Amino acid sequence: MTTYVSARLDGTFMCSTLQAGVLRNTSSPVVCFTVEAGVQTHPIWALDRLAIVAYAYCLASKDSPVDVSLEGTLMSNESISVVLAQRIQWHTSRKVRITADQLVSEMYQNGKRPLHWPVVNLSLPVSFRE
Repeated sequence: MTTYVSARLDGTFMCSTLQAGVLRNTSSPVVCFTVEAGVQTHPIWALDRLAIVAYAYCLASKDSPVDVSLEGTLMSNESISVVLAQRIQWHTSRKVRITADQLVSEMYQNGKRPLHWPVVNLSLPVSFRE
């Protein structure tokens, strides 16, 4: 059985854990990474534009950890729980914000799909049931 619950985390986005690609069987950009909150590390996934923004913040911060406040949906099954991010608030310097915004704009230059996006297929570890 798959369950869905709202989640909010205040912690550190560990850019070194970021993996970027496309969601299997779609062309949607997706990233997965971890956020450390207290003594726990949480697996986070982001789709579409939020995936591109997360990717840009990692590039802009030069892979250094970034403090975040994150809201999303906790998706669980019998063996794993992950957070599907819906909103990320970045607690970082103005310089990193400006650089990240410029990177997002550059990736969307063609108006449809991000330029230079990794084509690695990634699958959410929790499946959707209909």
